[in-house]
Amino acid sequence: MRPFVFSLPWKILLATISALLCMTVLQTSLGLMRMSEEFDRQQQVKRESARQQYLQQNSIIEQQLRVWLESFSDLVQLSQQPDFSSFVQRLAEQSANMQLHLNIEQIWLHNSD
Repeated sequence: MRPFVFSLPWKILLATISALLCMTVLQTSLGLMRMSEEFDRQQQVKRESARQQYLQQNSIIEQQLRVWLESFSDLVQLSQQPDFSSFVQRLAEQSANMQLHLNIEQIWLHNSD
């Protein structure tokens, strides 16, 4: 039996198809790498944007709370009180309003010890 031999046109066709297949695989892998890098970059931008938004929102809430607490301490005339007992009592009375309007769940007061 004689082995099967490809003719010259078939060899050229197979070489062309092989080269096109290699180029397609190479281009596809490069495109996937580029898309992956772009996706990672976009995710990093989104994370940074979310972090900045969180910090800004946290700062706004902190400032609102500080302004409210300063106004409240002026309202109960804290500077004219000999101790904090009156302030603590009035603050406890306002805890429901603070939970509702300022989204405060707990209040902790610490003594000097």
